[in-house]
Amino acid sequence: MKKLFVQFYLLLFVCFLVMTMLVGLVYKFTAERAGRQSLDDLMKSSLYLMRSELRENSAARLEQNAQRAGPQPVVRSAY
Repeated sequence: MKKLFVQFYLLLFVCFLVMTMLVGLVYKFTAERAGRQSLDDLMKSSLYLMRSELRENSAARLEQNAQRAGPQPVVRSAY
């Protein structure tokens, strides 16, 4: 009877460990996918904003602004 009792609780403990590991793996892969998707969305939105800004400010307009500003001084490091 004592042997059966020990075997039952040992089996219960092993099943608990296996289920815990499976839940951990599912959580890990889900969290990685969500993190990757979030970074991908952030990069896409940043690129979209940069493209729209560059589209609004055409090359000719940027060149006019550069000519109007005049030559820029070269800043050298003191090091």
